[in-house]
Amino acid sequence: DVADSKYKGYEARARELLDKLGEWTVGGLMTEEDKDLINFVISRMSFKDESKGSCAGLELPTEFKVVQDADRLDAIGAVGIARCFMFGGSRGSEIIRWEDPSRGGGEVRGNGKAIPYKTCVG
Repeated sequence: DVADSKYKGYEARARELLDKLGEWTVGGLMTEEDKDLINFVISRMSFKDESKGSCAGLELPTEFKVVQDADRLDAIGAVGIARCFMFGGSRGSEIIRWEDPSRGGGEVRGNGKAIPYKTCVG
C-alpha cells in the first residue's frame, strides 16, 4: 500500500521508497533486477489499478502474485476469511481432515475439503 492513492501523500512516499531502493542498488545491497521487480509490484498493486486492467496481458511475476494474495487477504480481514470457511461448511466441505489418507502425496483436489492437506503442511 506504499503507493496507493487512497492514502494522503502516497506519491511522495513512493518516491522516497524508490530513492531508497536506488541507494541499496548503488550500495550493492540489491540488484537492479530486484529493484525493478519491487518497483513493478509497488506501482501496480492497488485495487483501483487492477479493476482498470493495468496488468491485463502482462506476465505477472510470482512475487507480484504473492503480494496480491496477501493484500486481498488483508482486505477481507479475519471476518471475511471466516465467512469463506462458513460458506464451505454450508456446502458440506470440511475445513480439513488431518488423518486424511491422501496426505501421503496423492491428489487432494476435489476431495470436498475447504483446504487441501498440502496447503497446510507444504
